[in-house]
Amino acid sequence: MNSVERIEWGVTRDGRPVGRWQLSNERQQIQVAELGARWLGWRVSQRNLLLGLADVPAIERDTCFIGAVVGRYANRIANSQFTLDGQTYQLPPNEGSKMLHGGAGGLWSHVWQGTAVEVDGYPAVRFTTSSPAGDQGFPANLELQATYVLGENWVRLDYRANSDARTVLNVTNHAYFNLAGGGDVLGHRVQVAAHDVVAVDEQSLPTGEFWPVAGTDFDLRTPRSVGQQCASTDPRIASQRGLDHCYVLDTQSEVAAQLSFGELTVEVLTDQPGLQVYCGQWLSGDWGPFAGVCLETQHFPDSPNHPEFPSTVVEAGVEWRSSTTYRLA
Repeated sequence: MNSVERIEWGVTRDGRPVGRWQLSNERQQIQVAELGARWLGWRVSQRNLLLGLADVPAIERDTCFIGAVVGRYANRIANSQFTLDGQTYQLPPNEGSKMLHGGAGGLWSHVWQGTAVEVDGYPAVRFTTSSPAGDQGFPANLELQATYVLGENWVRLDYRANSDARTVLNVTNHAYFNLAGGGDVLGHRVQVAAHDVVAVDEQSLPTGEFWPVAGTDFDLRTPRSVGQQCASTDPRIASQRGLDHCYVLDTQSEVAAQLSFGELTVEVLTDQPGLQVYCGQWLSGDWGPFAGVCLETQHFPDSPNHPEFPSTVVEAGVEWRSSTTYRLA
């Protein structure tokens, strides 16, 4: 039996009320919060497959984007600036000289408006928010939706955006998976349908090239454990203490990635060209290193400064759409 329930969950430091939603069916249950449109729980067979945060103060203390929808631009933008239509836009940096995940006031900090809806007969919660022109330095007034849809054995995130002027956009969800329900994820096995990763420099910024995975520890075309990856002596991985890299997804593969532990496997299906695999090595606060692994479907980092990458430009008056499904195999 399907059910959707909202509870008043708390109030932010600046007095904004926050609700928490729960969607359930016979097999699974998810919890999502209006602060950051965060995905904070996915319960299957009495096991929670995600890292969550207990309350609004815990979310406000969080510096790791746990479960949040991040943007306007997920991942990094070099020198916190880009040029569009001949105009250079300066963005506020929040990681050295770079902007990360949309800046200190990005979408992950918004209190989104939640509404119970039905999508193709399935229960869902639709979160909406507005981002005015100049928000974190980005051009255009933007209206955004992030809808969590609960299927029989899957959860889908549908993103929609409408802009009144040309701008750039790259949105992802920053859920941390732990299929064991606790402990670390070093024994989890990950597989990604990709022959290349985006080459990056010592600041984790793209060089404009791709690194072939064949013959390297980046190769996840067959399953490898997170622990194997973190123990790599490849300096491109070791310098980050593990994977935090964007894979160039094979367009011919339906399943972009798989994460497995024991009898559980989660498949990731997406229309995005890239997938950032992050092993949680820099987790802090309520969680220790390697407590969760992220599979962030997205465009490539710093694409506005790399015209050779797939475009992240959103046109005025043309609805931008993207969907990612997490499916129990």
